[in-house]
Amino acid sequence: MDGDSSVRSGSAIVLLAAVFWGTTGTLQALAPEGASPLVVGVLRMTLGGLFLAAFVLFRYGSDALTGRWPWKTLLMASSSMAVYQLFFFSAVLRTGVAVGTMVTIGSSPILAGLLARAVLREPLTPRWAVATVSAIGGCVLLSLGDGAVRVDIVGVFLAVGAGASYGFIGLGMKQLQRTRNPLAVIAAAMLGGAVLGSPLFLFHPLAWLATVRGASVALALGLVGTAIPYGMFSVALTMIPISTACTLTLMEPLTASLLGVFLLGEILGVRSFAGIALIFTGIMILSLPDGMSRKKEERS
Repeated sequence: MDGDSSVRSGSAIVLLAAVFWGTTGTLQALAPEGASPLVVGVLRMTLGGLFLAAFVLFRYGSDALTGRWPWKTLLMASSSMAVYQLFFFSAVLRTGVAVGTMVTIGSSPILAGLLARAVLREPLTPRWAVATVSAIGGCVLLSLGDGAVRVDIVGVFLAVGAGASYGFIGLGMKQLQRTRNPLAVIAAAMLGGAVLGSPLFLFHPLAWLATVRGASVALALGLVGTAIPYGMFSVALTMIPISTACTLTLMEPLTASLLGVFLLGEILGVRSFAGIALIFTGIMILSLPDGMSRKKEERS
């Protein structure tokens, strides 16, 4: 596979993964009363990791998960998984869904790009910068919608911490993929994060999981909202830089907004539609392979 084909394939995989990620908000909205967001976050990691581990064992055998692992790097990826859940949901509780989500998804591609540049020497191109600014601007408009928001400074810092932890997840996965199967990498990282976050189960009610609705939502979150998209994201990281992958995941809030309209009866205003347009613009700019970009520049 040549460079341009690899970029196109990797970009398409991330965009599809982001569509799956975009279902999580709708699925959580369908959960029974009493389902704590923090518990849902750890539950997602637990079930998602188990689904991925089962698939890896079936497809590649036990050797893909056993043997020697770079434990320090795996611990970084796993702890970042757990920290992301804790910081993100705590930020949402402090400063609201709109601001918490906006700051998290807005900071994650920038921080991930800078981190990959510093550690892995991945290049940050002007095209990436333009696409990222466009997509983040769209996310801001989409998250704010047409209503008032509240800003809590502690909540904002927690959201930035969530964005940074997302960058560390990508960095750890990229480094582990040098010697391990990409699906085994994300399965191990997710299960490690689940173990680190498991004490939260002791402090929140779990009775909702015993209902048909609760169990169905949990399984859907674990498979559709976690295992499938994280598995795809891990594979895509073998084809494209972390900075590109993290910017393309901004397709997630767009998907979540559209699902909210069609499934939950939410209404989008002019500001939200402008946000959707900016996200699409950023994604299209970034999805254009370098070879195609150079040809367009030569024509002009």
